Amino acid sequence: MGGMGNLHVFPGAHVNPALREFYSKRIAAGGPDPEAEKMKPNLGESVPVLLEPGDIVIVHQMMAHRPGINCSEHIRYQLYYRLFHKDHKVLKERVVENPWVEYAV
Repeated sequence: MGGMGNLHVFPGAHVNPALREFYSKRIAAGGPDPEAEKMKPNLGESVPVLLEPGDIVIVHQMMAHRPGINCSEHIRYQLYYRLFHKDHKVLKERVVENPWVEYAV
């Protein structure tokens, strides 16, 4: 069901050169900068991820996403976890070019 605060993703954003450059600069700067955030590239329309109660979705940190608006009368609950490698501080600059660098077996 849409319109209930669903997670939205931007198909193809993972290969968007402008977004990769934006993320590279953001990582090099040490994190989000309110002024730089205004320069996010236009990724077009997002697509809601439609799930049923009890479903889960696992999304890579580089997947461009946003929250949807909950227009329903129901409260939407979610759990949000962010996993990262024990050497994330060393590996994070490589994530833009190799998104799986922290998950190599």
